[in-house]
Formats: sequence, structure tokens, C-alpha cells
Amino acid sequence: MFNGVRNHAFYKFECSCGNDGEARCDKIDSGLTKSCGHCKSYKLRSVPLWMVKILKDVRVGVMFRCYNENSEKYKWYGAKGVKVCDEWLESANAFVLGVYDEVGDRPDGYSIDRIDTNGDYEPGNLRWASDSEQNRNHGRNRVLDVNGVDYLLCDCARMSGLRHQTISKRISCGRSVEEAMTMPTKVCPDPVGNLAKAGVVF
Repeated sequence: MFNGVRNHAFYKFECSCGNDGEARCDKIDSGLTKSCGHCKSYKLRSVPLWMVKILKDVRVGVMFRCYNENSEKYKWYGAKGVKVCDEWLESANAFVLGVYDEVGDRPDGYSIDRIDTNGDYEPGNLRWASDSEQNRNHGRNRVLDVNGVDYLLCDCARMSGLRHQTISKRISCGRSVEEAMTMPTKVCPDPVGNLAKAGVVF
């Protein structure tokens, strides 16, 4: 044991991978540090390079919305207590390895999603999801009554060909759901006939 920067006590140890390592005593005693870090770097070679970059970018976004109070998304994540599990919080390599073991390669057009929106970014609670799947899984998705049938706001947006923000803003301004979905815009209000199928009359 020796004293390092800021007078923190450090352990020197031999990792299970055979390499020598150094880490703060409190990190080892609490279980936050479980390896030398070199073995994680070595294991990282099993992850395709393109996925390493994607997952490191994912981690930046996750950390930003969970821990940066200046983020526009912080109110939906960090402010609600959503956090990153300790091992993934401590190490970018651990995040890449852990998430890749959980969800594998990212399909085109998909992004990381928590299965339980009340849960954390942790093993067992992640998946790759499309935008529509994420919208359905979102804690702030609204349910709207369209001719006596309940639809999610994302479904209303899909049927009308409008952005969900447009529909939501129109309703906030006092428009009915039907008006919000059918008011004239610069594009055809029912491009593929979905509204007619749902019984909405223009």
C-alpha cells in the first residue's frame, strides 16, 4: 500500500489476468474496482471497432442526460433518479464490454433503450430499439382519445403524418384531438389514408 495523488491510499495487486495493477483502496474495498483495467482493454478486442466507437458515443450521451443538469434531457433521466450502474460508470471499457455482451451489434436505425423506464442503465435492462419502440416505451408518452379509441401520441403522429410535437402543441392550444390531427398543413394531412381507417373525418 502507498499514498498517491491527493494523499489517497493505493493498493498494488496482481490481477486475475496476470497483470500487476494499482487502484485506490476505497475503490477496491467497495468493489468498484475489480480488475487492473488492462484485461478489459484486451477483451475489448473481441468487440468490432465500429461498435466500440458507437458504444463509447452512447455512453457519452447516457452520462450527459443522467449527470449533467444543463442537459435538456436531464429532467427525464438524472432528475428522476436514473443512473448508470457503478461498474459502467467507472470505466468506458467496462461499459462497452457490458453493453455489447447484453445487446450485441446495433441494427441500422436503432438506439439504446431501457426496457424498464423506471430502471437504470444496468445489466438486464437494455436493448436496441427503433424510434417507434422507444416512443411507445417512453414514460412521458400521452394517450389520446380518437373517436372513442385510445391511441398513443406516437401512433397519432404516425397516422396523421405529423410530428408528435405538432399534435401535442395544437392540443395544448385548445384544439381537439381530431382538429390537431387534421388541421391543414403544407403537406397532405392524410398521406396514406391512415386517419380515414381510424374513423377520423376531415
